[in-house]
Amino acid sequence: MGFDDEAEALMIGPWLMPRQQDNSVPATPDNPLHGHHPFARPLKGSWTKDATGRWQSGSVDPHAWEVICEECGDTDGPIETQSATVRARRGPYSSHRKAEHAATKHFKADN
Repeated sequence: MGFDDEAEALMIGPWLMPRQQDNSVPATPDNPLHGHHPFARPLKGSWTKDATGRWQSGSVDPHAWEVICEECGDTDGPIETQSATVRARRGPYSSHRKAEHAATKHFKADN
């Protein structure tokens, strides 16, 4: 499962979307689909590249969390391959609550 597939499978974002009275999604720029969409996930590890060159995780740590923001350049994969800014945002965090707080704080700062 790739980065985009994972985000879609987790249904990242719909809970953030403000709705108009008729339950429709507002047009850009108020639409949160425009901008940053950080999300928290369990910390992944044991990274390898598949035949197409995409990173694949071989393990998940259920006791540690990380924040991913593709719009900031997080390309998934091992933290060592990320920029200093991405590494600082990614974590790890000791709880899901702390990771969600960091993701929400980043979302509000960049949107």
